[in-house]
Amino acid sequence: MTAPVTPTGATIVDRRPITMGDVERVLRDYDIGEPIALPVPAGGTANANCRVETSAGTFILRRRNPKYAVPAYVAFDHRLMEHMAAHGVPTPLAIRSRSGLRWTVVAGDTFEVFPFRPGNTHDRNSIEQIRSAGAALARFHLAAASFEPPPGKEWPRYDDPMQVRAGLREMSHELPARLTAADLAYLQDQVARVERELPDQVYGSLPRHVIHGDFHPANVLYVGDAVAGIYDLDWCTVQPRVRDIADGLIFFAGSRDGDVTSSDIRKLTRTWRHAPDRSRAFLDAYSLVNPISRRELALLPVFMTARWLHCRTIGRSKVAPDERIAFFLDGLLDPLRSLEPLTALLEVSA
Repeated sequence: MTAPVTPTGATIVDRRPITMGDVERVLRDYDIGEPIALPVPAGGTANANCRVETSAGTFILRRRNPKYAVPAYVAFDHRLMEHMAAHGVPTPLAIRSRSGLRWTVVAGDTFEVFPFRPGNTHDRNSIEQIRSAGAALARFHLAAASFEPPPGKEWPRYDDPMQVRAGLREMSHELPARLTAADLAYLQDQVARVERELPDQVYGSLPRHVIHGDFHPANVLYVGDAVAGIYDLDWCTVQPRVRDIADGLIFFAGSRDGDVTSSDIRKLTRTWRHAPDRSRAFLDAYSLVNPISRRELALLPVFMTARWLHCRTIGRSKVAPDERIAFFLDGLLDPLRSLEPLTALLEVSA
């Protein structure tokens, strides 16, 4: 039987906290001691994560959002984690339960337990950390290129402009009152540009293998200025690798007035502006490890446009209904306008 396809659309909202009762029930399936303190929330806008202290040490307990808990998806992700660990890539590797699996199902919920790894969050003002993020992504891609994906997680293209169009239709009665005629026309033009420059046949013809799919600072930890961990592999499926590079330029190299954090969708999708020196640092570090083709470089701006519009369109599902239009529009257009000088930078890089 073919596993259901997870749409790259709205996440199922599941705001239940992980309770001490949950921790006790899950740990019965593991040989990692008894809990000795209440669980401490550890971020996440889709999955629920907490830090757990037991008599044997410190661990991260994760409850998968139902959207990501399809058995074939879980098996895929853990096969990938094992592959990355074998190639020295610092992605998480879940502890095996008593059943021998790297996850357990308790009362219908899928849980994973990971060893706690110390590290620091991204310093958005550090060029060295931006370079390290670029190099780390390149190493991730080199390892992923040799991964043979098991069946069951064949997802559609990411950032499909059809989903953005659908979102604009849902907001069609509100947008004219919130935007000037010029800004509304610009927004429509940007969606049309993605449709024109990145149709399915172009998207599908680019270099492809398993990518991270959600490469941003909230999913990375550092020791000093070096990336020490790349986390949250839920969005790892076969897609064009340039999609991850676009994420790097938006979330690491983009200039913004606050940190990207996973605890709040507003902070996760803060508005930003293209910063040439920061983008150069990220791209140069990536290219030294894993060269980027001229064609991929040329398409980076439209991938970034598609990604940003999709982030805000789909992210609306994570805020209250009466806040969605404000969430969508807050700083939406400035990043797109700031991308115009990127074309010259990429021509030099190529």
